[in-house]
Amino acid sequence: MPGSEAAAPGPAAARGGRVGIFVRPRGDDPDRLRNWLGTQREALSFGTLEGISIFLPVLLTRLGATELQMGLLGALPNLAILLLAIPLGGFLQRRRNAVPWYANGRMLGHLSLAASGLAVLLLPQGMVIPAVLAIVGIAAIFHAFADLAFWAVMDGVAGPGGRFELIGHRFGLKGGANAVTQLSVGQILSRLPFPVGYQLVLLASAIPVFTGYRESRRLRIPDNPPQPAQAPLAPHRRAAALFREVSAERRFLAFTGSHLLFGLGFRMALPLLPLWYVRELGISDGFIGVIGTVQALMTMVGYFSWRRPARRLPGRWILLPCALVMAAFPFLVSLVHAEVLLLPLVAVYAIAYSGLDLAVFDELMRSVPRERTVRFTSLDTGAQNLAGVAGPLLGAALASTFGIAAGLEIAAFVGVAGALLLGAAAIRRARAAGEP
Repeated sequence: MPGSEAAAPGPAAARGGRVGIFVRPRGDDPDRLRNWLGTQREALSFGTLEGISIFLPVLLTRLGATELQMGLLGALPNLAILLLAIPLGGFLQRRRNAVPWYANGRMLGHLSLAASGLAVLLLPQGMVIPAVLAIVGIAAIFHAFADLAFWAVMDGVAGPGGRFELIGHRFGLKGGANAVTQLSVGQILSRLPFPVGYQLVLLASAIPVFTGYRESRRLRIPDNPPQPAQAPLAPHRRAAALFREVSAERRFLAFTGSHLLFGLGFRMALPLLPLWYVRELGISDGFIGVIGTVQALMTMVGYFSWRRPARRLPGRWILLPCALVMAAFPFLVSLVHAEVLLLPLVAVYAIAYSGLDLAVFDELMRSVPRERTVRFTSLDTGAQNLAGVAGPLLGAALASTFGIAAGLEIAAFVGVAGALLLGAAAIRRARAAGEP
């Protein structure tokens, strides 16, 4: 973060604008400018890491991982946050500031990729898969700290007036870095012998880990309000106190309940889509790669594009149509029997995904008590990870019982119900708050 960028913003800063590929905030606050530029640079590093991490399941598959081992690879991060959401949410709420926990959690969690590269390099092949799963399990704990602090940190960095502007651009940069990384890493792995290519790529992931950490640890947000001193409570009394605290926040309960139902439908479809592509449509690995590239690129386009309508429309009017499009996607896929028709569907889905991501963030921040942001966003994160654990298992059970097409259709029905409830909750909250 060069000092010249923040020390003398100049008159253009008052109107907002750009610094290279980065957006800058309105006004001339140097701390806010540093935050905006820092979190966008951080996003480039994390997008690169996300692109590399896509190939970790491919590595385990090529090493002969079983279905159970592959399931554990996907379930462990969700399970860790599900189990830790409530205790860590209270812990982080009592910390003076969430940034150190966010920055250190991201760094230690993302180093699991480099640690996996060391396992491939140093261990006998028969020990690599258990070692990688153990690394992922430990890393999930560090990721839980970062994920539970994420929304509070981003809200503090963006501010109420900058959520769509900054977070949309940040996610767009991250998506672009992800897409470029996937294409680049795919070429590297195809040209180097197995497993040398994976060793090099995974070990090299340490570089964006530390460049991202350099930016994230410098973020500055307001300290949490001091928490009143309380005598230690027995676990059942703590649980009762939390229940009373949460039950008093009706708008949060309405948002999180509908968000959970929507997330359940969304995640029920996730394990079924690859099965539909391969078993029912017979799509080649190459075309599946094309689908992934289209999705990454259109997600990036969506993040950049939604910022303009967000300046004119309330977030809830973006939330509902995007949620409905995403929820209907599994049903629409089940109707497709020509692989080329998947590309426009995936493109529209990706644009809706980015719009919903931004709108949900904005609506969540409007639904939680400002003085207890970390605790309440942790509860919503925990609910989403409950959906992340239960949804794939339920979807797989439905597909094995009724068929893949029926599983996709049921997932879409659950998702549409959740989308409608999510939109209704946002509209009721806005009316109660007197928003236009």
